[in-house]
Amino acid sequence: MSDRRDYLYAINFFRFVAAFFVVFRHTWDYLPPLPTIFANIIHKEYLGTNFFFILSGFILTHVYSSKFAQGSSKLIYFAKRLIRIYPLYLLTMLVMLPKEWFGVHQSSLDEVSLKLVANVLTLQAWFPLQNGSFNDPAWSVSALFAFFAFLPWIEPHIRSLSTRALLVWSGVFWLLLAVGPLIVAASCSSVSRLATQDNLTGYLRELPLVRLPQFLLGVCAAHLYARGWQGGWFSQRSTKLVTWLLLLLVMATVPVHGTWNVLWQYFAVTPLLLVLVLTLAHDQGRLEHWGRQGWARSAAQASLSVLLIHVPLMTVLFRLYHWFNTGALDGTVSVPSWMILIYWAAVLPFALCVERFFVAPVAHYLEGWFRRWEQGRNRFSSDTTPRSSSERI
Repeated sequence: MSDRRDYLYAINFFRFVAAFFVVFRHTWDYLPPLPTIFANIIHKEYLGTNFFFILSGFILTHVYSSKFAQGSSKLIYFAKRLIRIYPLYLLTMLVMLPKEWFGVHQSSLDEVSLKLVANVLTLQAWFPLQNGSFNDPAWSVSALFAFFAFLPWIEPHIRSLSTRALLVWSGVFWLLLAVGPLIVAASCSSVSRLATQDNLTGYLRELPLVRLPQFLLGVCAAHLYARGWQGGWFSQRSTKLVTWLLLLLVMATVPVHGTWNVLWQYFAVTPLLLVLVLTLAHDQGRLEHWGRQGWARSAAQASLSVLLIHVPLMTVLFRLYHWFNTGALDGTVSVPSWMILIYWAAVLPFALCVERFFVAPVAHYLEGWFRRWEQGRNRFSSDTTPRSSSERI
């Protein structure tokens, strides 16, 4: 894969934008009633998640395709992904664990124990019944780990396709976004204990097999970008303007309720998100300039931390406020609007602190440990061929 640019500043910054959009949605229930147009926009948090999955496929392919082509070790690839994500994922899960145990009277101890095992193994997205994640946004990480495992095997096949075949397969993956939810809905309806709206919504929202085509579309988009397909059209200001206007129109007007809305979420809106990704990738104007700023690069680096820490942070802050005012930690939590504004202002600084004082030091330690382990393994291996510098973690 011939990368057009090593680092895509605009597209990386929008990882943070997508993550913070989810933050807004999770505080919506604490806000006073707002006009319908704002309610419609905020309730489109699924666009942030859809965009995140497409973007993950795009960025990982942009970074690793040439390394896979050079025979880079899959073990090193997996280790990098695990070291970067799992410690923070585990920390946020442990922060939310006491809340789950305090609510054990509402569910059996066996259920909580099974959820704990599924969460530790990042498998909760495969069994998304009854809010399987202790930390609600963590289901997306469970799905991402499945996609990470799939990428080294599927990416070389996609890379070998001609541009025409790449477009055809992109159409196939897009159609699967409609077929998958229909199959899941029919399967749940045929099993009485699954045939509830909550269970159906859980499977349609979280099941990795339903979401996988979004990730694969991101992989295809990365290869189309690398080949310069329609680069001039995606770079035009009119294309960007129309894309943003259509996206805002969809967010402000399309209803958010009903089973058929799932097809709209996954199927109808996806081409618009793909165009958005490619316009951001080709952008070399104002958005690219903003993305190059130090604060924007830091925000992009902390996007996963924002996604994973915002619910634990909200839970702790709002529960403390509730305890200070009522003297009890349980019960329905209600907070004033100014508290929500403080929370919004605190999310990014807190995420940046988590990145600097937890994620980076832990990753540095684990990378050193992995390097020593790999050296010890190679010392006793029959394969004495030295690794290239690009393979070192």
